[in-house]
Amino acid sequence: MSEPASFRRPALGAYDMNVRVTIMGVCVVAMGAMLIAGYQDLSGFSKLGLYFNQDDQGANLAYGEANSDNVDVMLQCAKGSRQVQLMDVASAKPNEQLVLASGAQKTALAPTVSTDETGVTLAEATLPVDAPVLQDFRRSGKIAVSLGGAHYGVKARRGEQAAVSSFFSACGA
Repeated sequence: MSEPASFRRPALGAYDMNVRVTIMGVCVVAMGAMLIAGYQDLSGFSKLGLYFNQDDQGANLAYGEANSDNVDVMLQCAKGSRQVQLMDVASAKPNEQLVLASGAQKTALAPTVSTDETGVTLAEATLPVDAPVLQDFRRSGKIAVSLGGAHYGVKARRGEQAAVSSFFSACGA
């Protein structure tokens, strides 16, 4: 049984195929431009967050993936020490500054750069818990980190702001 003429799909002509190929080409070019410009897979961003942990000796606040070693930046302190050790996982070179910015506050630090046993490069710096940039981070939940060519921002989500406050309280602030 044949379909009535009104239900038949018209055959695709050369013009229709050119339009489809052109649209696909524009999408491919746009995706390529995003990759070249440094955009990353955005689907993984929802997994990143701030995670607080403490034990009898100290506390840490990590920005990374939950329940993994995939951490971008970690703040650590011995309980009540009033000193915060910041560790950034980045391809740092000697003599590059580690810059922290939060609100109107900005601090440039000279980190110690080392490579761990797995080959990961770590930049470490220590600053007082009452440093203005850290206190602004404590209040706002926002901090920007720059090291060499790497720049990223950390922003506490609603449930994560309590973790930020708990970390600073554990450090003696």
